[in-house]
Amino acid sequence: MSKQTLTYSAVGLAVCLLWFFVVYVPFHKGYRETNGQIAKAESQLMDFQRTISELPRFIERQKSLLSLKNDLTSRLYTKKDVLKLFDRLQAEASAKHLSLNEITPPVEELLYLNSLIPDSGQPQFLNIGLKLEGDYVNFGKFVEVIEQADYFRGINLCKMYGHTDDDSKITLHLGFKALLGNLREEG
Repeated sequence: MSKQTLTYSAVGLAVCLLWFFVVYVPFHKGYRETNGQIAKAESQLMDFQRTISELPRFIERQKSLLSLKNDLTSRLYTKKDVLKLFDRLQAEASAKHLSLNEITPPVEELLYLNSLIPDSGQPQFLNIGLKLEGDYVNFGKFVEVIEQADYFRGINLCKMYGHTDDDSKITLHLGFKALLGNLREEG
């Protein structure tokens, strides 16, 4: 091989390498990046179209869940309901000239009720314990009023302690089951 052929071959190889690295590699890299961007854009468009097509079902589902939430919330007992029940018991005891010394809902029941979502067919109940002080006649009147209340669901404990003297105060332990929910205002 002659020197001139070798020079032409080297120059031709250098031009090919120069063309490969200067023109083809950047073009191919740009081509791959553009194809990647196109694929990403197509994927985003497909997701967007899928989202648009599912939007009416999503809105209907959201409405039904909101309706269910409102229904459950309307039946869910609130701390206000329990406190309102306690206030009503205190007012009734005072009206009957009794001293209400203690109201004890079992803590376990309150914790259990807080962990529940009420079932549409299942009302929620709470066992209430009262410790009252007064006389026999007023106890009878108090129990009569409690038994006629809309939240009353049955007595499960009734104990009296004290003397039979008319002047001495006796202690009554009364336990009953109360229905939780929105208490109606009596007026």
